Amino acid sequence: MSNIMYEMSTINLISVYYFIFSLISVNQIVSSRLYYPEYYILEKCTPPDNPKPINLTNTEGGSAAYFEWPSKNESLIKPTQTCVIVVQSPPGQGLILHPVSLDLTRFAGKIVIYQLHLSASVANIIYDLDDSVHFDSFDNHRVKSVTLNSLPGDEKTVVLFEFQLNSNQSDWNQLLFKFLVTSFIHVPELGHCPDAFYFDCGSGQCIRQSLHCDGISNCADGFDEHDCALEAHEIFFIVLGIFIMLIIVVGLIWYAHKKESMDLPVVQGNDAKKNSLGNTKV
Repeated sequence: MSNIMYEMSTINLISVYYFIFSLISVNQIVSSRLYYPEYYILEKCTPPDNPKPINLTNTEGGSAAYFEWPSKNESLIKPTQTCVIVVQSPPGQGLILHPVSLDLTRFAGKIVIYQLHLSASVANIIYDLDDSVHFDSFDNHRVKSVTLNSLPGDEKTVVLFEFQLNSNQSDWNQLLFKFLVTSFIHVPELGHCPDAFYFDCGSGQCIRQSLHCDGISNCADGFDEHDCALEAHEIFFIVLGIFIMLIIVVGLIWYAHKKESMDLPVVQGNDAKKNSLGNTKV
């Protein structure tokens, strides 16, 4: 009985740890999905002569978005010529471009990302990505994040993603592309964020407070995810998980004890008398 209980306790202790880590991971994924819109390239990529700007809103949690491929909708018609995506910050704000994962090795095309200086009709190249680029979030960001302030004379910070295709060879199904774009308020050196709704990245940028410690790096150097203690709702889920697992452990131990009791032989009637006489010493 003691061996059974020990084995069950060990198994369920492992289950408790797994359950807790699963809760934390799920919470981070769910919270990031609540705050981050996702824009799929094939849904938003337009011909260069007819761009349709995407505006990052300045509402709570709405100041960051993913731009990515593959798409959930595989039935979309894939462009055979160059197409673009234009992203605009809220008025007076800048943008942080954060590469998450890229693989152009089998795409047979290239991606060029510009900052547009609209008032001067100038486009500055920020990234020039060709078929030699391949990395993901575990490669310590070989393609570094870039911080872009609004340029003189421009009301907004504007970024253009240009997907240059080789119509004979480019295969959208071979492309892996994921960028996180976050808007920020620029503050002078040693300045302070305007209010408690913003988090100071420590390098002159203030991002929305809702993006702080959400499991996703929004500051260019990832400072918003440093030294993050557990939030109150995370602690609640952990305590709830431990409570549920303890109930399961106690239930299993009780069931094992009851089953063992039912399996014990029961001696009744004449057999009991014979056993008692047989065990009597003369």
